[in-house]
Amino acid sequence: TNTATVDSCAVVVMPRADVIDNAEIKPGLQIVGLASAGQAKYEIFENSGIGSNGLTSARHDLLSKYYLEKYPETCDPKTDSEYLYCGPYKMEDPLPESSLTVGEALLSPTRTYAPVIKQILSEARAGVKGMVHCSGGGQSKCLRFGTQVHHIKDNFLPVPPIFKAIQKASGTTTEEMFRVYNMGHGMEIFCVPDTTAQVIAISESHGIPAQIVGRTEPSQKANQQNHLSIHYEGELYEYAH
Repeated sequence: TNTATVDSCAVVVMPRADVIDNAEIKPGLQIVGLASAGQAKYEIFENSGIGSNGLTSARHDLLSKYYLEKYPETCDPKTDSEYLYCGPYKMEDPLPESSLTVGEALLSPTRTYAPVIKQILSEARAGVKGMVHCSGGGQSKCLRFGTQVHHIKDNFLPVPPIFKAIQKASGTTTEEMFRVYNMGHGMEIFCVPDTTAQVIAISESHGIPAQIVGRTEPSQKANQQNHLSIHYEGELYEYAH
């Protein structure tokens, strides 16, 4: 049977002055990353950090051909079987370096940051110039926002085990992993330096680790286009539109 996709549209009416306009992301800001994994005080279970982005790819990269043979209806029959359930694990297998099973990690719900963001906007709104949810582009999503900005990320939170397992099983390059997955922080708050400590404290009060993961500087491109530099484990990865 074919799959039905059900989407949604959310609409809000609010004062224009309260809108976080990512056009305000400019050079001179610090980027605070809010962790995607662990267990927030408002969550019932530990979160693997996977979120909804790249989840189909993660499922096929990690799970074995057993699931293709037993549940062929879970796949698009037009897809080459080479790319379907080509991983080493079953759902009940332990996820390496984690207290979760592979199945628990894959089924981990996408973290909502709503309680944290609500408090940040209530107590530190003046210093917040932008927010980026790291989905639909992973760590490269920030490229879409700001004007004449060089985004620099060089102080990442620990990469959760789920992403390490995906990369090992699939052989995906680190450059592509950062393009697809959040890799450890699912929300970015772009703020003036004086606000950074307050934003971090608010996040941690909800049980979500946070830290300065980077900063914004003037674009180094001849056309002043936004670009991103990721420094990770001694390597430099460059991204641009």
